[in-house]
Amino acid sequence: MDHRLVAEEWVLGVEFCTQQKAFPLDGLPERACLLDERDGQPIAIFWYAKTRTAVAFDRRLDGQTLTLYADEVSPESAPFKDKQTGTRWTLAGRGIDGPLRGRELDWVNSIQCRWYAWSAEYPETTVYGPKE
Repeated sequence: MDHRLVAEEWVLGVEFCTQQKAFPLDGLPERACLLDERDGQPIAIFWYAKTRTAVAFDRRLDGQTLTLYADEVSPESAPFKDKQTGTRWTLAGRGIDGPLRGRELDWVNSIQCRWYAWSAEYPETTVYGPKE
């Protein structure tokens, strides 16, 4: 048993090229966007508590790296926004208004599961958090 997190805690486990990382979801606000980078791949984790859904996307689009964030004033249908263009993004990674309307972010290989399952499969995983 890996005691870095509570066994039943929900995480989004992400597989990068050479390593894996767990992003704890319990305790996040209603809308959250976690930014990270591993193996040269900048990613964003979108979290939406109303549906208890987390998903990972590559932040690169058309040669630029987007700085995404959870926007509290955006509608529920597009709770995320990027600082570069002001485009609003859905939980599915689709731009619905702004200069990048109609564009899609690339999904990153990931799975939402309990910590005990992820850590058993990937015992060398790192954990996202302030102590990294």
